Amino acid sequence: MSDVDMIIREIGREEPVQVFGIYWIENERFYWVIPYDGYGGLMALSDREVNVVDSSLSSDLILCKDGGGGDMILHWAAEDLIEELVERDPLAMVEFLERIKG
Repeated sequence: MSDVDMIIREIGREEPVQVFGIYWIENERFYWVIPYDGYGGLMALSDREVNVVDSSLSSDLILCKDGGGGDMILHWAAEDLIEELVERDPLAMVEFLERIKG
């Protein structure tokens, strides 16, 4: 994991979380996060649901294409696992966390 990460806080929650991906649907931005320890995948939060605590983009984030050909920014360790992570596949989550720990 890099030493600089994008951090957001969901409105109404105390704990900030690290951003593992960013994507857009029309003009709305969404962030992929692990909302709390033990959550089994990545959850999408709308830009309208969060406050950005630290807008620094980690060097672990890469620019790639989503399934529809749109741009997204994604943690390198999630690139080939994103669909499974969004569906909360436990094996994909284990693999993702192992990759991050390196």
